[in-house]
Amino acid sequence: MSLCCINLKTTGKIISWTSLVVSLAFTILNCILLHNYKSSDELIYGLSVMVTIGLLDIIFSGLLVLGTIMERNLLILPWLIFSANLLALCTVINLYWVIINMAISPQFHEIGYFFLRLILIGFGVYITSVIYSLYKQIKHSNKQKYSLNQGAIPMSNPATNGNASFVKV
Repeated sequence: MSLCCINLKTTGKIISWTSLVVSLAFTILNCILLHNYKSSDELIYGLSVMVTIGLLDIIFSGLLVLGTIMERNLLILPWLIFSANLLALCTVINLYWVIINMAISPQFHEIGYFFLRLILIGFGVYITSVIYSLYKQIKHSNKQKYSLNQGAIPMSNPATNGNASFVKV
């Protein structure tokens, strides 16, 4: 699998660096908004949650960058788990938002926003599936690279009465 006919490893590096930069910008923007708005408790709680999500995204995106550069699949896994949970949360919030808005005041432009959010969630699912493909590829290549019996050849050992034993060369 590739994104726009680009190699999967290159695509992973592009996505990981983009994710890190976007999460940094998102967190900085929410910190600025949190510092400037002191009037509404609900807004402060919402922005605090967004800053927390942004900080977690910075950590997991940093692990994704390291995992793609060092080709270590276990460094990619936290980003995949976080991204899947965030996509599920965004889907639930999107559906809740549409149901509430349609119940209160059904307007035509709300349907447009709903489909725009669905397109963004679909794009997020696609990006996550590309990174998951990279995860599987790196896992497979690491499994072949660090196989337990790699380089083992049968050798005859006189101490075992001619039975073959395996020796690592």
